[in-house]
Amino acid sequence: MIYRVLLDGQDIYNPQDRRYVLLTPQLSMELNTAGSFQFTMHPSHPHYSDVKPLTSIIEVFEDEVLLWFGRPVEIKTDFYKQKIIYCEGALAFTNDSVQRVHEYKTISVHEFFRTVIANHNEQVDSFKQFTVGRITVEDKTVYRKLNYKSTFTTLKLQCLNAEGGYFFFRRENGTNYIDWLSEMPYDTNQPVEFGLNMLDASTDFDLSSFATCVLPLGDEVDGERLTVKSVNGGNDIIESEAMSTYGRIVKCVEFNGVVKPATLYEDGLEYLQDVQFDNMVIECSAAELHWQNDNYTTFRIGQKVHAHSVPHLIDKYFNLMKMELSLDTAEKKITLGTVRKPTLTEITEETSTSVSGYGDQLQEVTTGIEEIHEQIDPPGVDDFRQDIEDIIQGIDDYMDDDDFIDHVQDLLDDDELYDWLIDHGVPEDELDDITPEDVVQLIEEDVEEITQDLGDAEDYDDLQDIIDDLDDYWDDQEDIFDWGDDSGYGDMGDTMGGTSGDIGAASDPSQIYELQAQLAGLESTINGLSTTLETVSASENELQSKVAELDEVVSAIAAWAWIFEVDGERTEGGTVNFVTTV
Repeated sequence: MIYRVLLDGQDIYNPQDRRYVLLTPQLSMELNTAGSFQFTMHPSHPHYSDVKPLTSIIEVFEDEVLLWFGRPVEIKTDFYKQKIIYCEGALAFTNDSVQRVHEYKTISVHEFFRTVIANHNEQVDSFKQFTVGRITVEDKTVYRKLNYKSTFTTLKLQCLNAEGGYFFFRRENGTNYIDWLSEMPYDTNQPVEFGLNMLDASTDFDLSSFATCVLPLGDEVDGERLTVKSVNGGNDIIESEAMSTYGRIVKCVEFNGVVKPATLYEDGLEYLQDVQFDNMVIECSAAELHWQNDNYTTFRIGQKVHAHSVPHLIDKYFNLMKMELSLDTAEKKITLGTVRKPTLTEITEETSTSVSGYGDQLQEVTTGIEEIHEQIDPPGVDDFRQDIEDIIQGIDDYMDDDDFIDHVQDLLDDDELYDWLIDHGVPEDELDDITPEDVVQLIEEDVEEITQDLGDAEDYDDLQDIIDDLDDYWDDQEDIFDWGDDSGYGDMGDTMGGTSGDIGAASDPSQIYELQAQLAGLESTINGLSTTLETVSASENELQSKVAELDEVVSAIAAWAWIFEVDGERTEGGTVNFVTTV
């Protein structure tokens, strides 16, 4: 047995039993998408009447391995009463729930993912619920906001697009599992090779940017740009074997942040052999060698596959991104390519394309852009410095309050400030002579020390330390400052807590992910404009200005993200910038 299909746990396709035959069973799978399965069922099929739209579970197996599972979403009956059934994969279950509004100032990536899945499970039937399994993407603290988007959209924008990785679905003992993995859990030793198992191939690659030689440049060292001459036999150009076939095509590439010749050589070689092919996509039909030689593992979505074909200029490991599988013939058509997160520039291009030619409902788009404008610049250090000064002024105001002076006198009369005064350096033989004015003087000295620190503060971390010190001081002096309902003790504590949260959020670069999600969310709004084509009345110039405005927003976000990347030392290995082509 090679392929098998189950309907609610019962066989509906089994090559070993003639009763269980499906016509043209076609499975389509793609990384991080739901995928689909379509087949035709004859009226004589034993389970002809058992397929229930939206509630049945369809499972497709290759040998004993579950390839895919999902639900029927469309059933058509043709002239001969054959049912043509279209099914969507398990990821589509997340379209059946929404994520209610909630803001997470700080939450771990892993916990956010679990929270989104838990919210989904609360709203759907048990057969559409998921148990969170393995999470191997890097965990970190981020800012996230839910806003009535579908669970599917939330997972795509705020998990996959923001953090990368892959969703992997499995079923064990009737339980649906969803894993979020940095790498897919299987590999293959089966290549796609011309003359071996490559039956057909087409590539999508712009040869105008192809290079057979590269001249890498690093940072300036002793007033000159770093080259690879010292580690490349005196030659500043790295050459590849492809030069003998395609001629000498030299490209100069900058690697910012690189200051060692050996590192620059490695980066240049990697670009020549690998990086420049990042946007290559290969569609090919390949014979499944596993059925001829079980030493080869079968093709699976997400595998790293070695593609090798001299006539097609291919010799590289690619992700298996898509696979079309005909169960009745076992023929596989696969798409190989490089998986990468979409950039903000790409989101802008998609949005610009969608909006071009449409003018109605532009106000909705403009409002979205204005909202991002309001959030694009994080508050500056001076803004929060003023907030802390206001808090300190609030403490100073207590010193001039007659009720506060009376309160301090009561504490002195009851000997409740004994330990506090000792901690502030008052000798024991002078305790009986201390007045409320002396206590105020000591408090003012404490505040003056904090004020001095505020004057020396240079960044968000310094401000956070000060606000933490203030909070601790406020709590430690509770007996002094909390003298009644009108003291404002609780309000002052809340103010410091809120300021602390705001400083933490402003210093956290993960805010960029929320802005990216909001910007991507404009895409669905703009796409909706296509339904109003007949009512378009805005001029082309007005539309172009809106698109240009959106471009400026994206550029600002990208620039902000780059600042945090630099501060976060995420420049290791260099950043590639094209300079010129010879």
